[in-house]
Amino acid sequence: MFSNKIEFEYVNELNQKLIKTVSSVNEMIAIENPTDGTVVCTKSYHQGLNKGGNTYYYDSSQSNSNDGGTVLNGWKSLDPNIKDATFFGAKLDGVTDDTTAVIKALNANGIVSIYGDTV
Repeated sequence: MFSNKIEFEYVNELNQKLIKTVSSVNEMIAIENPTDGTVVCTKSYHQGLNKGGNTYYYDSSQSNSNDGGTVLNGWKSLDPNIKDATFFGAKLDGVTDDTTAVIKALNANGIVSIYGDTV
């Protein structure tokens, strides 16, 4: 299958960085020993809500940074200009107080949208 050891090692390294899909941000953050450049798609910010899903890549130089949405313990959003409050953990379920998520989004980007409406 592989013509030499170098080709095998290269393919193995690529496989470790291939896009993975996880249910939530918490599941992504729980990935053990991620390597720089690993790409992960989250289906939702909170498991099962299908809101705030995003695509992130790992940057170990940011492993101690967390703004609640664009950088999460080293996982950086591929779109650092996200403005939707659900990407910062807002549930928008009419029950949960989403103030903290909206404030995090405002602090990160200055403008926030909730279902397309600017706040």
